Parts: sequence; structure tokens; C-alpha cells
Amino acid sequence: MARTAKTQTKPQPRAIKNVPRRELYPTGEAEILLCCGPKFLKEEMEAGRIGYVIRGRYRLIPAYCIDEYVRSISVKAVAQ
Repeated sequence: MARTAKTQTKPQPRAIKNVPRRELYPTGEAEILLCCGPKFLKEEMEAGRIGYVIRGRYRLIPAYCIDEYVRSISVKAVAQ
């Protein structure tokens, strides 16, 4: 019996996740909204540039904190 050759397929692009608008975002969804990784988000929260609230053992980021953060980095980019 002969072996059949496996056809190589191109890897599929990552699916875009739709994140619904809400008042508190888990860090995973905030990463998607801010286009950043978990390490960067944690550094920004610990530096006080992104506000968060603690619910149980989870950090949740309010929508207005995300909006303020984006505004603050936009203003810095325009000023330079």
C-alpha cells in the first residue's frame, strides 16, 4: 500500500473577536480593545496609567478608564 501525501494548507488567519461594549472589561477583553498583550497591560495598570477595580480575585477595567487612557496617549502623540 502506498502512503498518501499530506497536502499542506496555509494557516488560517486568527478570527477577529467581537467584544461587546460594557462597563467593566476583564483584562483579556481590554487587551483586545487596546491591541496589547497581558504583560504591557499589567505594567500600565501597576504604573497607574490605566485604572481598574478588583472583584474577587479578578481585575476588571472600567470602560471610562480605557477611554481616558486612549485619549491620554492620543494627546501625547499630537503634542509631539
